[in-house]
Order: sequence, then structure tokens, then C-alpha cells
Amino acid sequence: MIARDNVIHAKSYAFAIRIVNAYKFLTNDQKEYVLSKQMLRSGIDHIDAVLLTHEHYDHTSGLDELRNFSRNNPIPIYAEPNVLDIIHQRLFYCFSKQPNPGVAHLELKAIENLSPFTLFGIDIEPVRVWHYRLPIIGYRIGRFAYITDMLTIPDGECAKLSNLDTLVVNALRHKPHISHQNLESALTFIAQLNPEQAYITHMSHQIGFHEIEEKKLPRNVAFAYDGLTISVSDN
Repeated sequence: MIARDNVIHAKSYAFAIRIVNAYKFLTNDQKEYVLSKQMLRSGIDHIDAVLLTHEHYDHTSGLDELRNFSRNNPIPIYAEPNVLDIIHQRLFYCFSKQPNPGVAHLELKAIENLSPFTLFGIDIEPVRVWHYRLPIIGYRIGRFAYITDMLTIPDGECAKLSNLDTLVVNALRHKPHISHQNLESALTFIAQLNPEQAYITHMSHQIGFHEIEEKKLPRNVAFAYDGLTISVSDN
């Protein structure tokens, strides 16, 4: 039994109910419980490459599901060497001398010293940001940039993000957080770079309801959502 006069217990119970209901909605109604399901629903039947920002599970756990997209050719995975080492350890069965035919076929590609590289004729420039004390990377791809889990960015790295058409950047919640930007910090960062369009990603439930909170955002800022498609200019 939950003590009705205990605020902590009451809030914890209410939160648990929300999580259970959200899980039921995603699995029973939307059937969006695996990465491959989401991608197939979006009409994605081919993946050219994967760019990793860092090694945390919420940014890498979907790699195993690339088995459905790598049956004919291995998918190149780009990341810093320390991140690739961890991926190799976690998905060791994908890199054995005689891997099971059903595993994901991955080709690990190291990004050394934040060196720019080219993929399919498009220049890609890694951008150093800090996830509290963990150095991670974002990416500039043509006039598009993607940054997640950032708390701070060195001043010199901001120069890599000038003249953007589109910026995707993280904001976890309204209140400050030890390792992620909050919404206020993200909006300040967006205003500093002044892209044509910005999307907020990596939001928790504490950001509020999409329909309500998005109305409070600046004209050129919106919340990202599943199935969002962005066209990237390489100029």
C-alpha cells in the first residue's frame, strides 16, 4: 500500500504508472519497441554508414540490430578509437574469425585526433564537446550539425559550427543537469550559432509535453521526433 500522505512515495508511484503505461502504448499500440521496427516504419531499407558520438549504451545498443541491414555488405562504423574498442568488446561475437551468419556485419573505422574525413563525397568534421568530464564528439556534415549529450563545448570548436542550415542539439530538461545541457543552455547555444533551423533532441519526460512546450520555443527551434527527415546540403 502507498501512504497517501507520503509525497515521495506518491510521486514515485505516479511516475512508475506513467512508465508502465508508456511501455504498453509503445509495445501494444505503436509496436515501436525495437530500432529496426522504427526504421522499417520510416521506409529505411539501406544504411550507408553509422557515426557514433560516444560509447554510452543509449547511443550504441542499437548496433546489434544492424544485422538486418548488413546482410550483403558490412556497415562502416565511425568513432574515436576508445569508443571502437568498447564496441568491439561488447559485440565480440560480431568480430570473431567465423561469425554466425545472423550477426551484424560491422567495419570499425577510427576517427583519429578529430581529423575531418569524407564519406560519399561529403565532408564530415568531428566536433569536440564535453559530456560532463567525458570527451565525446558531434559532427558537422555539410551545412548540418549533430550534437548530443553535450554539457559544454570548447570555444575553439564553435568556429566549426558557423553558417549552418540545420543544427540538432541536446536538451535534457528544464532544470540544470550535471552532464547534459538543459533547455535554457541549449537555446542560448542555438542563439549563439544562429542556424536557419534547430532541433532539440535527447529530451527526457521532464521537458514536458511536446505540443505544449514547443509553442514556447523561438521561431527557428523545434523539438525533434521519431521519423523526422532532414535534407543535408554539402555546400
